Amino acid sequence: MVRVSLLASLLAAVAVGSATEHVRRPSGKPRSNIVPGAYIIEFEDGQNKDSFRLQSEPDYDVVLDLSSELFQGASIQLHDVKNAEEAAARLASLPAVKRISPVGIIGLPEPVEEEEENATATSATRKSHRKRQSKPLERARSTHVMTQVDKVHAEGFTGAGIKIAIVDSGIEYTHPALGGCFGEGCLVTHGWDFVGNSYGGIYDEPVPGPDPIDCNGHGTHVAGIIAAQENELGILGAAPGVTLSAYRVFGCEGNTRSDIVMAAFTRAYEEGADIITASLGSSSGWPSEMTSLLVSRIVERGVPCTVAAGNTGGTGMWDVSSPAVGNGVTAVGSFQNTAVARTFPLGSVTMDGNSTRTTFIFRDGYPSGQGASYPVWVTGFDTDNTGDGCSALPDDTPDLSGYWVLLRYASDCDVQAQADNIAAKGAERLIIYNDRPGLRWLAAYTTSPIQAVVSIEEQEGVAWVQALEAGLSIHVDISYDAQSLYLDADYEIGGAASRFSSIGPSFEMDLVPRFGAPGGNIMSTWIGDESFRSLSGTSMATPLVAASIALIFEARGRLSPAELNDLLSSNANPQVHVYEQRFAPPTWYDWFSSVALQGAGLIQVHDAIHASTLLSPSGLSFNDTTNFAGTLNFTLSNTDNADVVYDISHAPARSIYSFTREGWAAGYPYNYSEPHAELAFSESKVKISPGGSATILVTATPPHDLDESRFPVWSGYIAINGSDGSSLSLPYQGLLGSLYDAEQILEGSLYIGDSTNYAPVSPNATFTLPPRGTPPRDVNTRETAVPILMSVFNWGTPQFIADVVPVGNCAPNSTLTSFGYRSIGQLNGFPSNWQPKGEWSWPWLGQLNNGEYAPPGRYKIVTRMLRITGDPDKDEDWVVTETGPFGIRYSS
Repeated sequence: MVRVSLLASLLAAVAVGSATEHVRRPSGKPRSNIVPGAYIIEFEDGQNKDSFRLQSEPDYDVVLDLSSELFQGASIQLHDVKNAEEAAARLASLPAVKRISPVGIIGLPEPVEEEEENATATSATRKSHRKRQSKPLERARSTHVMTQVDKVHAEGFTGAGIKIAIVDSGIEYTHPALGGCFGEGCLVTHGWDFVGNSYGGIYDEPVPGPDPIDCNGHGTHVAGIIAAQENELGILGAAPGVTLSAYRVFGCEGNTRSDIVMAAFTRAYEEGADIITASLGSSSGWPSEMTSLLVSRIVERGVPCTVAAGNTGGTGMWDVSSPAVGNGVTAVGSFQNTAVARTFPLGSVTMDGNSTRTTFIFRDGYPSGQGASYPVWVTGFDTDNTGDGCSALPDDTPDLSGYWVLLRYASDCDVQAQADNIAAKGAERLIIYNDRPGLRWLAAYTTSPIQAVVSIEEQEGVAWVQALEAGLSIHVDISYDAQSLYLDADYEIGGAASRFSSIGPSFEMDLVPRFGAPGGNIMSTWIGDESFRSLSGTSMATPLVAASIALIFEARGRLSPAELNDLLSSNANPQVHVYEQRFAPPTWYDWFSSVALQGAGLIQVHDAIHASTLLSPSGLSFNDTTNFAGTLNFTLSNTDNADVVYDISHAPARSIYSFTREGWAAGYPYNYSEPHAELAFSESKVKISPGGSATILVTATPPHDLDESRFPVWSGYIAINGSDGSSLSLPYQGLLGSLYDAEQILEGSLYIGDSTNYAPVSPNATFTLPPRGTPPRDVNTRETAVPILMSVFNWGTPQFIADVVPVGNCAPNSTLTSFGYRSIGQLNGFPSNWQPKGEWSWPWLGQLNNGEYAPPGRYKIVTRMLRITGDPDKDEDWVVTETGPFGIRYSS
């Protein structure tokens, strides 16, 4: 972890050449991220759902009344889903309606699966070996050390008196580390279940109720990061003195709806939450999306909202999720934990009939070894044997069916061969001790006699072999009654920005994420018998920031969300870039990762609590080339009781390209380039008296020698070092290139494909569609060939229109557009508002957005995309693209 003021002391970089990954999202990702026929309506001032109903024509049900001081509106479900788009257009024109937007689908957060070599110590190049900690205290709280939470705890602050609301999958409050109860006097004091266990998204009926207990695990993990109480593993929440409330928006599995998330945020606000945190979201990049707007309004009213930036870092830039991207919302990125922590079950071993049982950790393989208790038999006493069990066992080998057979992990053959050879002697259970530090997951798939496979640590296995060689007998019992914490206390990429963490900026050039916290390899509470579990994701970083805000509130008093963002941002530690390689040590460079990736850096809570110099705003955006703001400013305030002299300097980050030379979104390891902006300050040294402040002008000169067609984001940090020892930083960013001119569709990527293989169809292709009126949910488009509109969005668009245009004939019901083509209507589900970037597909069963069906015939799809900063009323601000022709007919 590196502070701006220490940049000069960093080691020189080791040059590494590597091609950037050409990242595309998986083919076939549909725009079924809206609920058919469901809309969120915001009313004009003075209007409500009752006056709206008097003015409206379509039949509908009110799903959720969303009216509050935050938002006057409701979500509705139209009865006539087939004609939903036409009905929505009529509703939008009513005087009572301020805006209308489809109800979106928000997926259940999926924690990132870390690489296996990052989760177990299998690399011979590691700087230190993993070891089981007999007293897993400080290293179990490595995230607290990274963020200075440990120093805050040492001063007696725990977040006492602060109420944090968690919008997630609920909380298993029965967990002993989470208080064990629900209600007044408990850690989890209250909450609400908006959905019920069986709810999974679009077609399920929510079953709300007062009990927000978790059956998924995600929300429980989040809760433990915030407030886990003392427990046998030493896992402690960052703010164990807070109280929690749980607002459950996910069932046991599946998705939820944006209106439900809005209702949960609203209820958390109305029930007095001091902080609201949500580790959820959907691809966006747009602050104007409805959920983002609502959360921004909560922030405007003084309640900080921490929201996960997302886990799409591998897809490149411009992809921070909603509602994290909302104005004023604290969008949180992820950094890698300095210690990889996992839990493993405990087995027990007795030697030579001794009644004393010694525990050891093991990793279950396949088949599972649960409940097996047998003596141990070893093939030999050579603990350096690279081929242990790789050959047939001797003829005098006893019947091994009543033993655990102990083998060394063999480099000369695979585990299956070892299993085959011992099974030939009747063995049913296999224990393999590693040939290096760590544990492996092992499997014997095809040897039917083998009923159980487990692995143990190298030193454990060597000790057993030596005991057996000395003539002792060993008896092993495999059980799952207890867990042990297993740590690597010197993780090689600890402190680096997580490669999965979503990258900004927003499409409005806001700085997102704002900053980050440890989110890679985080141990916390879990549901069921597995009471603790390690997960990775911005989902894990976000609650730590919420807990940190609670500590600041207790120590400094209540601050506004803007003041909190300023305080945490200015005291954060920007991190240098790390290049991870498979099967090789990582390379640490001496230059900073882009602000688009890490924001202000890794939060430092103790510094934020004790800061006497205040810096505002939390970051500077010089915008793009067209809207370039050449000069901006920041303000320094001295709240100390003595004069402070501040030195102001520039610590640039390398510029980062949005695209590769070939035009693909630039994913990991990202396309960095050395040129950076130059900054000039109105003052490079300023003296501020107690209680005084100074405003500094910053003039930016964008970098030269960069390929503007690849839209490089230039960024860095303004370093502010005071004579009192203070060291602050201010992130900034700008874009070389015009967002208005950005080509939103990758050239050649918009086409009609066959839904069974996504391949482009020939111009004479004709599809036989299911009978008119067949519900989309009843058609498997991977088995039934239907036309599918494919596109790769380099950028998002505020509005995406897809018109169905006859080819070779003039349909009588067509309309001549201002763009010179005749349309019979849009594809059902269009227009698409606030379209995110990525690869998307829309299967078409012939239905139009007015509920009618296109007649049999030949068509093409003409799309229009509003430019990022475009005016929808100006034709020149739309990008028009069309597909090749294709034919449709209907089966009877």
